[in-house]
Amino acid sequence: MMKFQIPDVIGYLYEEGARLLQQAGYRIQIRFTGPLHQEPGKKARILRQREIGEKKVELIIGHEFYSDPA
Repeated sequence: MMKFQIPDVIGYLYEEGARLLQQAGYRIQIRFTGPLHQEPGKKARILRQREIGEKKVELIIGHEFYSDPA
């Protein structure tokens, strides 16, 4: 049996990372960490990923704490 490399999407914005995994044929399970409410302007990022089954990946998502000074 051939094992495929899961795309590494840690640090990606959630939408982009999820899209890349789905295009590669993976199903996604999402868990959130940190505050459960999203502040306006704070983007969701992938903090951790792990394979939890055949073609299934769990993503741990957190919202940015950083405020761009620009």
